[in-house]
Amino acid sequence: MDISNNSYASITNSVIKNLFSGVDVYENSELNFENSIMENITGISSAFATYNNSKINISSSTVNEINGDYAFDVFNNSNMTISDSLLENFHGQYAIDVFGDDNGYATSTLEITNSKINNGDKNGLFVYRRANATLNNVEISNFLWSGVYTYANPQITITDSTIFNNDYGIESYGANINISNSTIKDNYSFGIYNSGQVTKATNNWWGSDTGPFHTTKNASGTANRVSNYVDFIPWLTSDPKIEKNIPVIIIPGVMGTQLLKG
Repeated sequence: MDISNNSYASITNSVIKNLFSGVDVYENSELNFENSIMENITGISSAFATYNNSKINISSSTVNEINGDYAFDVFNNSNMTISDSLLENFHGQYAIDVFGDDNGYATSTLEITNSKINNGDKNGLFVYRRANATLNNVEISNFLWSGVYTYANPQITITDSTIFNNDYGIESYGANINISNSTIKDNYSFGIYNSGQVTKATNNWWGSDTGPFHTTKNASGTANRVSNYVDFIPWLTSDPKIEKNIPVIIIPGVMGTQLLKG
């Protein structure tokens, strides 16, 4: 299904299933997909793709069993918003792919809130080049490779979210990443691996009050491992999804510090 040439379409209260390909939105067009289901897209194309100055809004919906390399594809100065939705069971290279144009000038954006992105044969979220991704109250779990994979200096902001049971929670080769008040735990190789500019990852819960393991900065940490170029101090000593009181944070060399409002 193509939506193009300055068009607008709305799909609500519907079920779309057992198709070879999904929906492409392009050439200054927009799709609203609400309270609907898309499942079992069997071909190599995306379930949802938007490009060339276009937009897709997905809300209160389920997307399930997608075989294409990029289940959600956002590029060339386009935008996708996903809210209150369940996205799961991906069998291609990436569940969600967002990037700027090939020349690196136009910026594409992704905004996800109150949603779950679960179960993939490879990677979850892939963000690169001139792209901005904002995640709030999002769960990313059970990807055999990385929950979030990024390079070429995009902007990524993650708050109040949970990243767990992936091989790498976040794998970065150059990105402006800020993750806070979130849970990063039970990822197998690394909670965060970074070989580029410093990842800001303070005030997060790592699965243990001892914090993440780092060979020099926190060798006594028993939670997920972090690489160099990750700013993880201070960390939370309880899961922010469970503990709603003012958190106690731990700084190595200090017994404990409580941050009080007012």
